[in-house]
Amino acid sequence: TKAIILRREFFNENDSRVFVYTKDFGKLSLVARGTQKLSSKLVAHIEPLNLCEIMIIKGKQYDYLGSCISENIFSGIKEDYDKSKTTGECARIIDEIVKGEEKDEQIFLMLNKFLKILNNNKINNNQLILLKNIFVLKLVSLLGYQPNLDNLQVGKEKISLKLANFMQMVLIMKFEEILDIALEENLTLEFEKNIKQYKLYIFD
Repeated sequence: TKAIILRREFFNENDSRVFVYTKDFGKLSLVARGTQKLSSKLVAHIEPLNLCEIMIIKGKQYDYLGSCISENIFSGIKEDYDKSKTTGECARIIDEIVKGEEKDEQIFLMLNKFLKILNNNKINNNQLILLKNIFVLKLVSLLGYQPNLDNLQVGKEKISLKLANFMQMVLIMKFEEILDIALEENLTLEFEKNIKQYKLYIFD
């Protein structure tokens, strides 16, 4: 299956645990054997935010990463600190709020598209903030938590009609179309504040 690496961590003496979002199976936790050794051929392929073709081996206690071949390492993101920080935050949000082994191909496709847009375009900090918050809005909506925008409500918070209209608009827009939006600063700040509070309201 195709997978995007969300994060990796040490596991046992020589292994890693790799958290991935796959196209066919949703979020998985896999053990990658021997990847703490310098001689491991898998190490370069299991870096966070890589798009890979992976083979999953089912085990009794754990599932294992049998093979992993990178298709896109998104070097345009990893060579830019602000882009890396933004995409890392989005990957962490998926890892935190998406339950394991619940397939949703739309989440995989959205994350892959988001990474491609950031990788292939020159994007300033204001656009990064806007894109990140729109990503979170789209993600929670895909998970069934779309805010009640018709009633100007985001969780417990009342929002302005202007912000509600903006949020309804971006929910149906593509990320590449969002790059052309010039949003006034006060609306950007209101949007960011409400998305942050809404995420806490739903999942914390």
